[in-house]
Amino acid sequence: MSEIHRIDSITQLHEEIGYPKPLHPLITLIDFARIDSAPALVDITIVSSLYSIVMKSHDSCELLYGRGTYDFAEGALIFMGPEQRMLLRQTNPTVKNEGWGLYFHPDLIRGHAIHENINEFSFFGYESNEALHVSEREKDSVEGVIQAIDTEYNLNPDDYSMEIILSNLELLLRYCKRFYGRQFNTRKAVHKTVVDDFKELLKDWFEPDDKTEPKIPTVRYFAEQLNYSSNYLGDLLKKETGRSTQDHIYAEVIDRAKDLLLDRDMSVSQVAYALGFEYPQHFSKLFKSKTGLSPKEWRH
Repeated sequence: MSEIHRIDSITQLHEEIGYPKPLHPLITLIDFARIDSAPALVDITIVSSLYSIVMKSHDSCELLYGRGTYDFAEGALIFMGPEQRMLLRQTNPTVKNEGWGLYFHPDLIRGHAIHENINEFSFFGYESNEALHVSEREKDSVEGVIQAIDTEYNLNPDDYSMEIILSNLELLLRYCKRFYGRQFNTRKAVHKTVVDDFKELLKDWFEPDDKTEPKIPTVRYFAEQLNYSSNYLGDLLKKETGRSTQDHIYAEVIDRAKDLLLDRDMSVSQVAYALGFEYPQHFSKLFKSKTGLSPKEWRH
């Protein structure tokens, strides 16, 4: 594995790629056509403190992050949140770079509605095989907002500049959330298979076997088994079933708990340990939050 190289500011990003000095220390819009075809950051593992939204039009390079490779297919957007690891590789140095990248520091959105609702935009935690593929009409909407941000970014700043930039950034994120909803809808057949596979994995987890230490499964476990990021799997399940991954796990735990509680020879603590809880009180708290009754009350 290559040595990790950190990028912690917009200014550092500009310096690393040989781009002119940024006009704002917390946000930038980079035109990839203005970057040398073989930037210094190629073939280096990078961890950034920035949020990034990238649309790149040609496959002069590929980006590796998460468990997959993104080849910059036409009309696709990728999103990365702070502290994600990525590796950029040059694949065709003769092809001219095209596209853009919008980068912003978390401090830009502190105190703004975007920061309060950042978990709503869970696609910042998706992986490379979960890019947003936009239609021409959707691409026009995105490009329109990007142009508005670029125009405001390059004007002489006044009392309204940052408010307008942040409003357009929030609009961009809400467009992308809408477009991901459309993408989920158009892939229903594929996603139904994923939902079925997930439910099978969940049931298999609690089937009796030779495991010596039962434990509660994690969201990450199922995401890895199905080759998705935790965020993408959660959004997929929420869209298809109305429940998040964690909600499905808890529902299965409670269902199994009810079966075990029917055996009056088992104490509540024994039921908790059999399900994989380290502390029985955690089981009792979860059970009551989901059923309205404590395990003892439900049993009686």
